[in-house]
Amino acid sequence: LVMSFPAAGAERLVLTWARPKRSVALRHRPVTAKGQLEWVDEPGTDAKGIDLSSVSALASALSHLETVRFAQYDGEIPAYTGLLRPRFTVKVKLGANEPDRILRIGHAAAPGLIYAADGTADTGPVFLLPAGAWDSLIHSGERLDSLPENVFAPASTSG
Repeated sequence: LVMSFPAAGAERLVLTWARPKRSVALRHRPVTAKGQLEWVDEPGTDAKGIDLSSVSALASALSHLETVRFAQYDGEIPAYTGLLRPRFTVKVKLGANEPDRILRIGHAAAPGLIYAADGTADTGPVFLLPAGAWDSLIHSGERLDSLPENVFAPASTSG
């Protein structure tokens, strides 16, 4: 178990992507009508591409997050993990009396696995999570420039 908190205590999630830098803030609201979303984007947040209906499952998974195995228990976090400049970060706000929970997702560790760490320190435990679901979430929020029709064509010059 690498992260644990009462799922019902999650009030706010901030999802941050590195490429390009983008953050989406989501707040929890009590469901009052059938079919109403439990998590909604905050005003001024661009949640385009994010499946808001899956945010409840994300919050629940984070509330009892288990690792496949640890890559290290202590020491400086190696740069090759991608955790010093994470691809994706989730911050969970639990309320005034609880510290925020932060999960960082880095590079692929092995086929089907991805490096992750709890918190913001440059030292400490590094663990592995199944990559599939995290890769899907990361790709849903990235805003990468599209490739040109012919990627091998010489660059045009103006002048």
